[in-house]
Amino acid sequence: MSEILPLVLKSDRKAQYEFYMLLVPRLKGVSLRYLKSKEEVEDILQETFLSIFSNIATFKGESKVETWATRILINTILQKFNRDKKYAFSDVEDEVIEDKGNFSVTDSNLLHEELIQLVNKLSDSKKIIFNLYVIEGYSHKEIAELLNITESTSKTQLFRAKETLIELHKKMNHVRTIA
Repeated sequence: MSEILPLVLKSDRKAQYEFYMLLVPRLKGVSLRYLKSKEEVEDILQETFLSIFSNIATFKGESKVETWATRILINTILQKFNRDKKYAFSDVEDEVIEDKGNFSVTDSNLLHEELIQLVNKLSDSKKIIFNLYVIEGYSHKEIAELLNITESTSKTQLFRAKETLIELHKKMNHVRTIA
C-alpha cells in the first residue's frame, strides 16, 4: 500500500484503481455492519472514495492508510444517517447502567456470520453505537462527540444493544434446537 501512495497523491489513475481495489473489501465489510442494502453500501463507498481521493494529501501517515480510510468511511456513514435522520437518541434516558459483561463478541458459541445477522436486527441507533464501541474500538467519549450525545446515552444504548443481542441469540438458538 505504501508504495502506491505517492502515485495516488499524483492522481495516477492506475494507482488510484489499485488503491481502490486494495481498500474496497475492508470498507465494504465495515459498510455492511452499518447499512442494510447493497445500494446504500455502493452509494456510501462511492461517496467515501471521492472523499478519500479529495483528501489524500492530508494523510500524514500517523496511522495505517486502511485505518484512516475506515475513519473517513464511518464519518461518511454518520453524515448520511444525520442527513437521512435514520436514528434518534432523544428518547434515550441518560441513566447509569452497570454493564454486567454478559455478552462478548468472542463467545465461542457465536459465529461471525451469526453476530452480523444479529447486529443487523438492532435498531439503527443501537447498531451504530455497538459497532463504534465493540467493533471499531471508539470510546464512549468519542462516540458522544461523533453523535452529539452524552457519554451516558452512549453507554445506555450499548447496554441495551447487548441485552437485545442476548435475547436474539437465545431465540435463534431455541429455534435451532426445536427444528
